[in-house]
This record gives sequence, C-alpha cells and structure tokens, in this order.
Amino acid sequence: MFRTILIATDLSAASEELCKCVVSLKKIGPREVWLAHVCNVRQVGGLATSLKEEHLGELERQVGILKRHGLNARGVIRQGIPFIEINREATRRKARLIVVGSHGEGLLKEMLIGSTAFEIIRQGTHPVLVFRHEVIEREGNRRCLMRCHDPFRHILFATDFSKNAAHAQLFVDHICREARPRVTLVHVQEKSRIEHHLKERLAEFNRIDTARLETIANGLRKRGARKVDIAIPYGHAVKELLKLERKAKPTLIVLGSQGRSWTNELFLGSVAHNVVRHAKTPVLVVPWRPAFA
Repeated sequence: MFRTILIATDLSAASEELCKCVVSLKKIGPREVWLAHVCNVRQVGGLATSLKEEHLGELERQVGILKRHGLNARGVIRQGIPFIEINREATRRKARLIVVGSHGEGLLKEMLIGSTAFEIIRQGTHPVLVFRHEVIEREGNRRCLMRCHDPFRHILFATDFSKNAAHAQLFVDHICREARPRVTLVHVQEKSRIEHHLKERLAEFNRIDTARLETIANGLRKRGARKVDIAIPYGHAVKELLKLERKAKPTLIVLGSQGRSWTNELFLGSVAHNVVRHAKTPVLVVPWRPAFA
C-alpha cells in the first residue's frame, strides 16, 4: 500500500529532520522514496532556473541521508506553486503517501500548515502524513527537532463511520499487518449535533456505536494489532481528540479529511485541519477516494 512515498522538502534544516523521520517508515515497506523540492515562482520569479543548480546539491545530500538508511531514494526539482507541484508529482510517481513537515506555532507567524501543507491536504487526493517540528531554544540558539520516533507503535484512529473513515481504516489495517501496533479507536459523539434535540438518546447512540467500534476493533486484532482500546467521548470533536491525545499519548493519529456531512471545507476546517494544526503527534490524513489506495 505504501510502496511509493513522496517527501516534500524545502531543503531547510527542518526538512533534513523530516528525512530522518521518513527512515522510521521502513516498517510499512516502501520500495521507492522520492524527495521533491519546488522552486516557488511566487518568491523567486525568474531566478527559479538559475537556483535549480544551487538547490540540486542540497537535494542530493538529503537523498543521501535516505540512501544511507537503506531506502531506494531519488530526488526531483520542479518549478511552480509548491502545493500544486507536490500533488502533481505525487500523481506522476503514483505515490501512495505524501510526507510533509509542519512548523510549530512558535516558529513562524505564517505556519507551513497554514499554507503549503494545508493546501497539499485540501487540494490533493493522496494521503498526507504530517510530522510536526518543534523549535528548541538554548543559549540563544534555535534548533528544529521533530516528533517521529517509532510512529507505528500506538495509533489513535478517529472514525465517524463515514465512507471516508472506511478508506482511512484501510491504511490502519495495513499498518496493523506490518507493524503490530497498539490502537486506540475513538468515535466522538458530537455535542453540537446531539445536545439540543437528541440528548435523551445519547445512551442509545453509545450502545450502537460501541458495537460498531467493537466490530472494527475485532478486525484490527485479526490483522495484527497487539491491543485495541475503545473510547466514545461526548463533546466537540477537535477538543476531545486533542484531550485523548494528551491522555493516551499515541505516536500517530489517523483520520479522514471528510466526514458524514460530505462538506469538505466544513470538516477539514473544523476537525482534520485543526487536529493537524494543534496535535503534538504526527497525523495521517486520508482523503475520500485516495489515489492508488
């Protein structure tokens, strides 16, 4: 399922950390890794062509990091708008996964997840794995670190039982077969939908949804999950997922980019985008009908 992976790099120190994180993905069996850098024509204009040679050396150095860890890696440089070219390159290479980094809120006012990474998720049809950068300041020096140690040890899988969530589950199934993780399976009873007119039926909803989660959990156990826990919190989806992240301490969050509302902008803006933006944990966002799944 993950045999071809594409990494979006801006050739920065943070992207070098991202390359080191990708080494941890060897567990899910990638056969080919592409490292893609886009010369942003909005920023460099006509200098894009002359900068290509300058960038090529740094790109090859980052490719070398991946090769030294046993990955079949190659690099490519394109010109254009980054999120457009990254999605285009992923389609061209038939990538099963795009890997991007997200700057922490303390690093830049214009966060990467607010621009390039978010647009890659919003506009694309490929699953996107977002690793979050942390900026450490010591004695006046700033260093970028990334949370990515053994991301498949404990998965927090959020489902709303939509068709998109079923697609996301295919990726969880694959990870269970390859990495035998612990899984925390969660469905949030959305307070805004239930509170005013359906609150008296909450116990009924919990019984029905617990049975649905148990069915999913049994399937994950058969596929190799070493332990599956179930949670059905009541509240606002983003807050409850982030609260559970702090409590369960997963190493990876998996969720779909669209929910049962079938309104992409609404769901992505209110749940997937905000989970990616605020979570300390790497997040895998799976779109509806992902390409080459």
